[in-house]
Amino acid sequence: MVSRCRIQCESNVYHITSRGVGQQLLFEDDLDRTFLWRSLRDGAREANALVYAWCFMGNHIHLVVRADLRNLSQLMRKMLSGYAAYYNRRHDHVGHVFEGRFGSVPVQTDEQLLATVRYVHENPVDMGIDELKSYMWSSYPEYLGRSVVTATKFILDLLGGVQAFEDFHREPHDESNVARELPRKSCMLLSDSDAIALACALTGCDEPTQIASAEKAVRDAWIVLLRENGLSIKQIARITGIGRNIVQRARRPD
Repeated sequence: MVSRCRIQCESNVYHITSRGVGQQLLFEDDLDRTFLWRSLRDGAREANALVYAWCFMGNHIHLVVRADLRNLSQLMRKMLSGYAAYYNRRHDHVGHVFEGRFGSVPVQTDEQLLATVRYVHENPVDMGIDELKSYMWSSYPEYLGRSVVTATKFILDLLGGVQAFEDFHREPHDESNVARELPRKSCMLLSDSDAIALACALTGCDEPTQIASAEKAVRDAWIVLLRENGLSIKQIARITGIGRNIVQRARRPD
């Protein structure tokens, strides 16, 4: 199958995701995380990219990066292929490490950017992390102190400083806004990997296939939400495993 072209957005800011193949763990220990961290640091400098946020989880990573598509592809290709070669060599592993192409969702507005940065930083909460600053494998601590990888100034200026940054992460919020900020015309052009990332951000599911097992009212509400954000009936059916007739008939509960 021929890969679809990525969307070039005017802001040049993208929410990047990449998963371990078959959802396998990407890191065995902190030496592995350190290698990828250094690859991100060095690759961003070489590609003239600004990293606004990053987070390394067990089986996936999140980045928020400002770069044109050519430089972004350069950064991700070097970073992921370099890590895969390192991982296979160190752990005597054979085969792919990352699952297909990395996902990239355009970030079009300052509001969407702030919500996306917060969403990336809050990923460790699912691991039981209460204090985001205590999780060292994300950019959150860099915003509170010395920044090495992360370009913190722009986000801090938008929010009004470090204290405002911390308050922004504590205030009640609905992370589905991360995806709702994306214009529909852009969503319609998403590859399946990008559509999967968008669907997960909208619904809170780890995988779009979980939508099929939700209660009917919840399932249908989620399907409507995906359609409203520009995913086609055919693409929703493909990434969720739900029949196309069901996707087409789905309505929000009264």
